[in-house]
Amino acid sequence: MKYKIAILVILTSALVACDSGQSPEMKVLKEKNQALTDLTKQRTVALRQNEQELLIIQNEINSLITDLKHIGEVTGDLNDHEIKEAIEAHIQRKKMLEKELIKKKVKLAEVAASKMQLEEDLQEQAEELIVLLAELENADLAVASQENVIAQLQIENELLRSELNQAFLVMGTKKELKLKGVTKKEGGLFGIGAKRVFNEDIDLSTLSTIDASLKSFFHIPSDQVKLISAHPSASYELIPQEGGIQIKIIEPQELWSTSKVLAIQTL
Repeated sequence: MKYKIAILVILTSALVACDSGQSPEMKVLKEKNQALTDLTKQRTVALRQNEQELLIIQNEINSLITDLKHIGEVTGDLNDHEIKEAIEAHIQRKKMLEKELIKKKVKLAEVAASKMQLEEDLQEQAEELIVLLAELENADLAVASQENVIAQLQIENELLRSELNQAFLVMGTKKELKLKGVTKKEGGLFGIGAKRVFNEDIDLSTLSTIDASLKSFFHIPSDQVKLISAHPSASYELIPQEGGIQIKIIEPQELWSTSKVLAIQTL
C-alpha cells in the first residue's frame, strides 16, 4: 500500500514539474491531473482513517472477548438471591456483548470492503496518472518539435527574404567599369563600330551587395551619371545635388525587376 502511494506521489511531482506549455490540450491535461491528484489525497486520508478505525475496533473486540470470558465469574459473599441477580445480569451482559460483537463484525466487514475498494481505486488512479504523464511528455515533445519547425521556417524565411532583397551596386568611370568586366563590346564589324554595353554575365561576387528593401537613395559623387544596367526610366529619378547627383528610387519593384545589378557610369 505504501508502495502504491509512493508511486502516486512521484508521478504527481513529475507532472507538476512538467511545463504545460500554451496549448489548450496541455491545459486540459494539467487540469485533469490536478483533479486526480486531489482525489488521490482525499482517498489516502480516508484510508488512513479506516486503518485507525480498524485498530480501534480490534481493540474493542479484544476487550469484548475478555469480558465474555469473565461472564459468570462471581466473587464475594453473596446469598442465593444476589447470586441469581448477578448471574442474570451477566446473562444480559453476555447477550448485549454478543449483539455488539455482531455489529462490530459487520462494521469490520464494511471497513475491510471499503479498504479493498480504496486500494483498487488508488491503483486505477496510479495507472491513469502514468498515462497522463506519458501524454504530457508526448505533448511537450510535440510542442518542442513545433517550435523547432517554426524556428527553422523563420531562418529559411529570413534567408529567402535576404535572397529576394539582395541587389548589387557598382559604379565607376567608363574605363573602370571596363576593367571590372561590368561592360563588354557588342555589335560592329571586326571590332569596328562596336559599343560597350552592360555585361549580363558579370561575376556578382566581385560587386558590392546591398539590401534593396532598405535603399531608396544613392548619392553619386559626380556631376554626370549614366545607368549602364537596364532599368525602367519611370522607376527612378536623377536629382542634381551639391557635390554630385542623387538617384532616387521611385518604384523599387520595377527598378529591380529587370536587373539585380545597378551599374552606374560616372564622367
